Order: sequence, then structure tokens, then C-alpha cells
Amino acid sequence: MILLSVFKSAQRHRSLGKGVGKRYKGADSEAATCFHDLRVPSYVKQVLNIGCGAGRNFRPYNFLYRLWGVDVVPYHRIKWVAPFSHLTYEQLSVEQLTEILHNDDIDLSKTLIISDCVLMDVSEADQFRFYLEARKCGCRNFIFREPSPHNVKPPDRTFKLPLDEFTQRRYPNDPTPVYAYLEY
Repeated sequence: MILLSVFKSAQRHRSLGKGVGKRYKGADSEAATCFHDLRVPSYVKQVLNIGCGAGRNFRPYNFLYRLWGVDVVPYHRIKWVAPFSHLTYEQLSVEQLTEILHNDDIDLSKTLIISDCVLMDVSEADQFRFYLEARKCGCRNFIFREPSPHNVKPPDRTFKLPLDEFTQRRYPNDPTPVYAYLEY
């Protein structure tokens, strides 16, 4: 269980916001297909979305799980795509979150970690460090989606974690690779 009280040593890095937020409709307000289609293990109680943005990838999990969103955008600037129940938002980079996982006693054993393209924005070393720290905290469930091949991106902006640990999936009408590791 993630409780904000366990983050005592990292409070200086955080800007916390809790609640429902504002609602708006937009063309990009639907979650990526993979987040709808992949079955979440029954013991999962929380979804951690790295680079949650306006929350579109929380949609399949709303009302079913506690939601924990992490992004670099200040809370007051986010226009949430829906009113989310049980949402905790923290303004953090991947590197800051990794440091918190390293320094604090956080139990991620009942957490699904998802990221839609954001993890690929950090270096190979930072991707691997984040993944190792999440695993050390007990996380055994990950869904990572790469940027579309149609997006202009630097050549090194790709998934760098050990591919043999993940199942790679592709969906019709979506050329974006999805990497999943789920323990049922």
C-alpha cells in the first residue's frame, strides 16, 4: 500500500495534489488500447502511471483501483480528462521517483506500473535504475508503451530494459510496441 506518510525524506521534491480535478473532453482523451485490453492480476490494488499527463490512461482503472499519477507538470496546470476516484498526484520526474523508491520503504507488491511513452524519455541507465528500484520495492507488474514510429523522436528514445523479461504486443491500427510483464 502506498501511503504519503512513508515519503517523509522526499517531501522537498514533491508538489502533492489530491482530488477530482477539472473535466474536459478532447480528441486525445481515450486510453491507449493496451491499457484496456491487458488483464490486471487480481491482487493489484493500485495503478502507478508514470507521466500521467491529464490522466487519459487512468480511464480503464478508475473506480477499480487507487490511482497514483506522477508527472513533471504542476498539479494546478492539469486539466483532467475525467473526475478520478482515489487519485494521488505527485509532481516528480522519473529520476526523482527512482530516488524516492531507493531511499524510502515503499511496498509496490500490489501495484501495476504503467507508462505511455514517458519512460523512453530518460536514459538507458535511468530506465534500468527505475525498473530495478521498482522490482526491489516488490512490483511485479508493468506495462510500458513506446512512442509511435510515426512520431519524430531521437534514435535513442526507445525501450532499453531487458526485453527477455517482457512480452511484446502490437495492436491492430496501432503500430506502437507495448511491453508487458504481468504476474498472475
